[in-house]
Amino acid sequence: MSLRDLEELAHLTIPKIRSLKVRPYPFSETSPWCITGLRNKNGKRARLFFKTKSDATAELDRIKIKFRDAGEKALEVTDELRLAALKCARRSPSYNALYHFTSFFNRVDLVTGIGMRSI
Repeated sequence: MSLRDLEELAHLTIPKIRSLKVRPYPFSETSPWCITGLRNKNGKRARLFFKTKSDATAELDRIKIKFRDAGEKALEVTDELRLAALKCARRSPSYNALYHFTSFFNRVDLVTGIGMRSI
């Protein structure tokens, strides 16, 4: 699973994976099927709409696999690294600050303060 795959679903959260369902949506003629059980960053309900039930079921399976893979990757992170990341995230007001900090230190030579550093 790539970072891009995770970013694709970053705006959605799932309280419980079992809460995801494919359901008919009778209020739309163009998209009569939807996936329910998703939440956006603010905790409000988010639904994904589809023209056919098979498209909705395929997308639901894909979402479940991505969230399961992301959970398995999260288990690979050590407790020390997780705590360090939390401390860094609390120090900075930006959600992407940790990513930007590590990108910066991968580019800058810490001894001279200039240039590129290979990874």
